[in-house]
Amino acid sequence: MDLHPQTVFEAIGGEAPLRRLVDAFYDRMHGAMRECAIPQALQDRLLTAFFQTADWMRNQAG
Repeated sequence: MDLHPQTVFEAIGGEAPLRRLVDAFYDRMHGAMRECAIPQALQDRLLTAFFQTADWMRNQAG
């Protein structure tokens, strides 16, 4: 019975292989992430609404 089981981090070889794995994952996901991105016009409206809400809350008596 192994009293010191290997972690997944140790099993894949440590930091360098993990870095390569993460980099490969993001290289493959960049296109998919762009397809799911929120359109700029919607981002602008959400940001405006956020700041207007913050302004309204800041100007409330209390």
